[in-house]
Amino acid sequence: MTAQYFTKLIISVTIYLIICPFIHAQDDALNIGGNYYFLVNYSAQSETPITALENAANTIEVKKGYFITISDITEENVIFTFWNFDSSAVQPINGFRNKYEKYNELNKDEKKYFTLSKEKFKQITSPYYRLIRKIDAGIYTIPFKFRMNEFEIESNVSLGTNLIFQLGLNRKSKNSILLDLTGGLALTKIDLNAGNSDIGKENTLFADEESSSKFAFTPSIGTIIHLTKSVNIGVFYGWDIFSKKDRIVNWKYERKPWLGLGINIGFTNSSEKNNNEPKEQTEAPQ
Repeated sequence: MTAQYFTKLIISVTIYLIICPFIHAQDDALNIGGNYYFLVNYSAQSETPITALENAANTIEVKKGYFITISDITEENVIFTFWNFDSSAVQPINGFRNKYEKYNELNKDEKKYFTLSKEKFKQITSPYYRLIRKIDAGIYTIPFKFRMNEFEIESNVSLGTNLIFQLGLNRKSKNSILLDLTGGLALTKIDLNAGNSDIGKENTLFADEESSSKFAFTPSIGTIIHLTKSVNIGVFYGWDIFSKKDRIVNWKYERKPWLGLGINIGFTNSSEKNNNEPKEQTEAPQ
């Protein structure tokens, strides 16, 4: 495979990521399938109580921290189900069997549904956000690489595209500390000389050349720290790989790992993935 092949590959991936965002951005409006938890204890004797969908006279109380999933939204009310109560529930459960039968299932195949007014629901619950907050794509460059095997810093520039998975470390906070995990593909221009390859060395095919340059295919992984919403700085770990044809120069760093400092510039619309995206939940976490 040649440098031209790698160039076409990176351009194709870049175009695809620009025109095909993975997930549409969503706001914090109530959505079917959204996960929430109660901010307060809520009495069955409240002015606007939580009632069973099949029997409005059946009111229930809830404790702070109980988890629910929205099943439907009407003009005035929110219909939801409780996550299963078990040993992993947020609140210690006394009388587990009674709790389970009260909140979870009518029988093995049918859950219990409850309803509460939209206004009150927004007041006493908060979103439980997804672990993966965003999937994004960008262009990144790695201007400096630290060659770990010989403790040498090189300035061969890598330019390519990467895919970012942004994790929210606190699922109860919209403004959680964020950790980005990324993987990317790039092209790197490699400067060759007698110090790092067969270029200019006697008794080699390249004895008459003083210097040369070739392109390498560079896969990498890394983590990114946010500076602004669109510009980030990160640490990357990767490898520079020549095509089979170019390996004849015997570059000493070929396929050997490096550490690099990278700059990431996002170019797609952020694709937030939060609690409003439907997902089946059965158990409450710690």
